[in-house]
Amino acid sequence: MSLAISAPVGDKNRITIADKKGQKFKPVANKPEDVKMVQLFLIANGYKVPLDGKASAAMIKAIRAFQKSACGFKKPDGIIDPGGKSWKAGFGKLKAKHEANLKELANRVEITENGKVKHITIKEFEKRQAEMLRKFSNRADGLIGQAECWEDFAKDAEKTMQGADGFMMQMTEFTVRWANKTAEPPWNAILNARSEAKFLKSLTTHSKPNWEKISAQETKAVKAHNAGKKAFKKYIDARIGTAGAFAGSLEIVRDTSFTVVEVYVTAQIVIQSKGKIKPYEAQILAATSVEGIKSSAGQVGEVLAGNNVTFEGAAKKVALDMFFAGAGAAITGKLGPAMAKKFAGDFSVQLFSKLGTNKIPKEAIDKLITNFLKSGAGQAYMENMAKETFMLLKTGIEKGKVTGKDFQDAFFKAATAGLLKGGIGKSISKFNSERPMRTSLVVGKLVHSKYLKGAPDMLRKLYPDEDNLTKILVKHGPDIAQNISEKISGKVTETAVLKTVDMASGTENEKQLGKMYEAELRKSKALHDELDALMKSEVGKYYKKLEKAK
Repeated sequence: MSLAISAPVGDKNRITIADKKGQKFKPVANKPEDVKMVQLFLIANGYKVPLDGKASAAMIKAIRAFQKSACGFKKPDGIIDPGGKSWKAGFGKLKAKHEANLKELANRVEITENGKVKHITIKEFEKRQAEMLRKFSNRADGLIGQAECWEDFAKDAEKTMQGADGFMMQMTEFTVRWANKTAEPPWNAILNARSEAKFLKSLTTHSKPNWEKISAQETKAVKAHNAGKKAFKKYIDARIGTAGAFAGSLEIVRDTSFTVVEVYVTAQIVIQSKGKIKPYEAQILAATSVEGIKSSAGQVGEVLAGNNVTFEGAAKKVALDMFFAGAGAAITGKLGPAMAKKFAGDFSVQLFSKLGTNKIPKEAIDKLITNFLKSGAGQAYMENMAKETFMLLKTGIEKGKVTGKDFQDAFFKAATAGLLKGGIGKSISKFNSERPMRTSLVVGKLVHSKYLKGAPDMLRKLYPDEDNLTKILVKHGPDIAQNISEKISGKVTETAVLKTVDMASGTENEKQLGKMYEAELRKSKALHDELDALMKSEVGKYYKKLEKAK
């Protein structure tokens, strides 16, 4: 936008005379664009005039007022000439106003809201955009969470089918699928729902979101979710309906528990309560309900087998089984920070005492077991141990001979023994025993790549006789590498161990921990500094011998 007028604007009846002899004024044209510029000129200088491009009497009056005030004209003529005194007197404020407007416009964004075009500040736009991204992101998280619940349930069903939960559970799963083909997990619908939801989530992470894509993908993700929900409901109805039919006719259900149903019920309780029921509370409800179904089916089996079962006795048996299942889940779910910390501490002390020499720091064991307890695998392990311990002590608890402390001691003892013999205890023990070998391997490779492939400047400056230096590195390189490996300080390796466990989830095996440890060693500045110092010292010993021989 050019801040200028092409011709005079204002009163067409000019009353003034030119300052210079022979000078002639251009005629007043009042071109609409010029009039608008003069109106902007007047507004910038504090006069209220409409911005309509019309040279009205009110506008001309404002020009005269400006000329009298700003220019000191005794007889203002009501005309603004291009580059004239009046124009020059007020141009500074017009320019300042224009620049302020440009700055304001640079800070604004044009949007369409409810069919209307609006201008809002960039800050407001970014705020709205962030809110919309959160909305779509939360929507995606909800869809992903539901799809993953379906997937976890289906995975558990497949594990059961493979015998992971015992022969009886495997037979139950096989029989349900054999009797009803729709009891097969709807993998295509589940995985498609998860995939579309994750793609929606990925679109919300871009710094410059494509809203058309996001909107279209949300529609696609919701459609896939609804298809998955329908397929999964059909699958669940088929499983529970078929299993329920067995409860009244087949003894195979006797003494089995529908673990996969418990997982599904737990997830549904959490989702349907919209966060009002905590996961461990949902687990208690689900465990109690499923145990009731299992126990009831067992009592039906007793009746069908012709055994003497009374209504009162059956009801009591079902009630007690439900109580113990719920109590076992409750104890696991309420394994709060204090109990978890105590268990982790006891476990760390026992494992640390079994590691022998050259132990990793106890702090590392504490972190690994704490991370394990927080993981899904850790929670599942502790839950199973709690249930098994509770069921083993059930008779004593019924008779009041087992206290809460007795249960806790038995639970901790069983859980600790299991972890020490396998799982995380085995992984940590093997990792600890293999650590010196892994340290030597990393140090050997670093020494070879940093020093033995060619003498670095660091060594040349200290030992200028290049022939002797080359002889030393070629002939004694392997021995030097071995000596250095044995002299690496424990502090360097312990620091690498602690950095490794900081990144670990607690579910890694010894090979995974070993690779993570090697990676930390390779990028350790402390190790590289120590290598430089040790290399200088080791090479120096051989160098002195060669100098003396000369």
